[in-house]
Formats: sequence, C-alpha cells, structure tokens
Amino acid sequence: MTKITPFDKRANPNVGEADIDTLLFRDCMNEMKLVQPSKPLEDYFSDTEQIAEFVPPLFVKKSIDGELCLRNFALFLFGKKASITLNSPDTYTSVSIYNGIDRSEPTAERHTFTGSVIEQAKRAIELLNTQAYTAFDKTSDKPNQVKYPTRALQEAVINAVVHRDYELQEPIRITIFSDRIEINSPGSLHWGIDKEKFLAGKASPKWRNQSFAYLFNKLQLAQSEGQGISTIIRMMKEEGCPDPVFELGTENVTCILPAHPRHRIIREIQEIQDKIILGKLDDAKSQALQLLATDLYNFRILDLYCEIIGKQKRPQELFDFLNAKKIDCELVNSNTLLTMVEILNMDRDNTDYQKMADDMRSIIVRKNRRNFPHN
Repeated sequence: MTKITPFDKRANPNVGEADIDTLLFRDCMNEMKLVQPSKPLEDYFSDTEQIAEFVPPLFVKKSIDGELCLRNFALFLFGKKASITLNSPDTYTSVSIYNGIDRSEPTAERHTFTGSVIEQAKRAIELLNTQAYTAFDKTSDKPNQVKYPTRALQEAVINAVVHRDYELQEPIRITIFSDRIEINSPGSLHWGIDKEKFLAGKASPKWRNQSFAYLFNKLQLAQSEGQGISTIIRMMKEEGCPDPVFELGTENVTCILPAHPRHRIIREIQEIQDKIILGKLDDAKSQALQLLATDLYNFRILDLYCEIIGKQKRPQELFDFLNAKKIDCELVNSNTLLTMVEILNMDRDNTDYQKMADDMRSIIVRKNRRNFPHN
C-alpha cells in the first residue's frame, strides 16, 4: 500500500526558487535561531539540506528534468505574496468585526490578510489583541479584567493556521462579535484525534501539517506541540472567562472564545444608555431589569433603572420594586439613594413613600459620616 505524502511535505511543481521571499526567509531563520554563521542561507535552497531536524528540505527534485521545486510548506511559510496568491488563491485570512452579537449589523469592519501564513498569523494576532482591552471595576477583588486573554487568542489563531486543510478552497475566517470571537479553520478534526479528548484538551498531538507545527513552535508563536487546546482552556479559566467552545464540523473546526462577563455587562449598559437617549424607556427598563435579576446591587444598572423610573414619574413602580426585591439600602450607592428619594418625593401625600424616603436619607447621612468623619 502506497503511503500518501502529507500535504505540507508534498512537492509543488509550479513553484521554484524564484518564488521564495528571501528577506522573509532570512528573518524567520533568525527568529528561529537556526542561522549558522559558517553556512550561507542559500545552501538551504536544495533538495538535501534541512533547515531543522524534523523538517524536510525546502526543495524536491522533479523526476523528469531534475529541476528543483518547492514543497508546499516552504511556499506557504516563506513564499512571495504573489506566488502564494497565484498558486493557492484561498490561502488567506479573513477578519470581520461586528458591533453587535450577530451578523445583522448593517456595517462591519473587514480585513483580509494574504501572503505567507506566518505573516497572516502575526497580523491576525495583532488585530485580535486590540480586543483584549481591560475593564475596570473598583468594587471587584480583581478590578482590572481583560476581555480575552491574549495567550488564548494567539493559540487559537495558530491552531487554525497550523491544522487547517490547505487543499480545501476556503480561507480562515475570524469573526469578532461584541461578546465573543469565532475562529473558523477549514478542514475536519484530524482522523487520528479522539474527539472527547480533544474537547477536554487532553488529546495526543496529531498533525495535518507537521512542518507548520514545528516551525511555528520554533518561531515562538505556539506552545510546545500538541498543547494549544489545553492552553486555550487553561488561560480562559484563569482569567475568569467562560469556557471556550469547539465546534467540530465535517469541513471545518471552529473555536469560539466568549468574552469575560464583565465586558458583556458593559456593552448592555451602553445599550441601555442609548435607549434612554432615544426615548425608548420601556425597552431600556426591561433590559435593566433582566440584568438586575442576576446582579441586583450593580450600582450602575440600578442607577440607570432609577433614571428611567424618574423620567417616567412612577414612584409606585420604584416602591414596589424595592419591596419585592427586599433591597438593603445600606448596599446601595449614595447617589442612587438620592435619586430614589427624589422619585418617592413625587408623591408627598403617600406616607409609605415618605417613610421609605426618610429611611434612605438617614442611611445617606450615616454613609457620609463614615466616609468623611471630620466634616
């Protein structure tokens, strides 16, 4: 039975030495610390010299005329942009950025990265790192919280590049939503990998493109071979993000990285503020109540809820809400309590409202004394 040569090590008869980007090759060899002072880089432009121990020579000798042609990994990693696009037009990375949680947004920011898959990976990682910004919450024991751990983003991109099926006529597609990032890599899960172990981050390493995996590791763009999934899972857990989701299709593998919950709340708070500005008070109130159902003492959401009730001039609604939720006013921000007092004072004839307002005033005074004992 004839053994099939893996795609990355297969000869590509359409490309030769003229298709190598020599500057990129030199830079990569330096990054990988594979340069030998006594050996010119041109020596590797042969069918006998290996650039690394587990990587075959860049070239293969054609059987007919003895002319040298590149192996696929050499073209995709070190080839000129025009050569890669001409010979494999679907070898690119597409990035779309939506402001919302789905593709229904009327506009999206789009990027297309072409050329060497090394450069594609670096540019995609650089763009994704702009999504790993920090949200500050002074009430939390971890006040600074990134939206996504950068190491998880990097590993997800490298996995998509290294393990994709380059024979499929599909690019890598990265889609950034407000609450998650989806990284879609063409090709099914490698036949030798146990699905359950893969999802648990415990699968033994199997490579569709071993040369890619080894050289990306030498470039320090990936963890030790076979640790990418476990690294993604671990980094998401350490940052307090929801678990990553891996969707294993027949023609693609998609890694979904959910944003840290704090950033989801920030987005929803902005949506509520926008609705208030537009006068969509009932919609804004409904969204605020949904958030308060899981985070009752979030001072910003509670403050927005009170702002809405104040605009609607509904002291009865506020009174019922505070009683139904058994709100401990000692845990409420003083400014929010002042807003509640103002709303309850809209009906000064209601003794129940006034008693609640008086209790709130007493709490505000006590809070101020604690915070400013010498005033």
